[in-house]
Amino acid sequence: MDERTGFKDSLELLQACIIESEAESLKVFQNWLQSGHFDIRFSTAEFRFLPYLWFRHQETLEKNDVWHKIQGLFKRTYFHNTQLLLLAKQLSSQLDERGITHAFCKGSVYLLTKYPHLGSRPMADLDILVHPEDLEKTASVLEGMQFTPTRPLWESKFVHKHSLGFTNSKNLSLDLHTRPSPSVINGFDSRYFLSNLARETTKFGKLPLLDLKKALEFTLLNNLYSRDVHWMLDLLLADPQRQHLTLFFEQLKSFPELRNALIFRIQKNYPSLLPSGIIVAELPQFYIRFLENLFLDKPETTYANHLYWYYGFNGKHMKNPQFNPVYWIKLGVYSLVWFWRKKVEWI
Repeated sequence: MDERTGFKDSLELLQACIIESEAESLKVFQNWLQSGHFDIRFSTAEFRFLPYLWFRHQETLEKNDVWHKIQGLFKRTYFHNTQLLLLAKQLSSQLDERGITHAFCKGSVYLLTKYPHLGSRPMADLDILVHPEDLEKTASVLEGMQFTPTRPLWESKFVHKHSLGFTNSKNLSLDLHTRPSPSVINGFDSRYFLSNLARETTKFGKLPLLDLKKALEFTLLNNLYSRDVHWMLDLLLADPQRQHLTLFFEQLKSFPELRNALIFRIQKNYPSLLPSGIIVAELPQFYIRFLENLFLDKPETTYANHLYWYYGFNGKHMKNPQFNPVYWIKLGVYSLVWFWRKKVEWI
């Protein structure tokens, strides 16, 4: 199964998730299950939707081997999510004792507020947002909890400046964020996301979660280069009327390149997610080709990410690029490597 087939399957399952009619949703889901190659597809990104659909239709689906296989995935998801959320409670308590401002973001926000069951949305890891100046202190807390960083702390300071991964002996993973990746747009940093925090009461106690509007914004910015579509279900469940998305796109009018790329990304993959009246502004042809190549036809690469980011979105560098030699060096290196690997025609 090629990558585009898997992408198409993901969209089919996403459609089955969001159809309001139980009968229609079940029909789409059953057609997917009966289309063959289930064992291959089960190992791809679509597994993100399967627990949700199984929970929704478990009483109606035929209880065969496939049913039991997805039930097993649902149970494993429930157990893993429970372990991650118990970790969230423990970590949050220790960070509070040290006066470290923090909030849980991405999957945990939607799982605790919008999904019908803890087993209905797989979480690969726990995502937590802190201020950059608190990164070392938070890393120290995690190391005291027997977590090991996946890369050196200095690398997160100078290379991967937005996050630092941790894992422990129980195969629990955590991503420590200081901002969305790869967004460094002024105004969307940790100070913006961590302001006016509220604590949500959950079965795991009161946890600091990003509010839904900021959680949606963080998700969109963080998934700008993602080729998956599972996060779109988060957005559709959290913002069914597209009110938060409409406000966000209004905020982004002062960053037209970023706004257009986000709109383009969604419109190409799942256009019904966009609020009504939102359209992509007129873009140069080479820019459209670049977006299509990056998001749709070719696998994502680090080279493309950096070139694209430095070319169009990094507002801080683009304001005065002549005073930032690092910008020009990176752009030159990434351009050469990217063109050599991709051989893309711009014009």
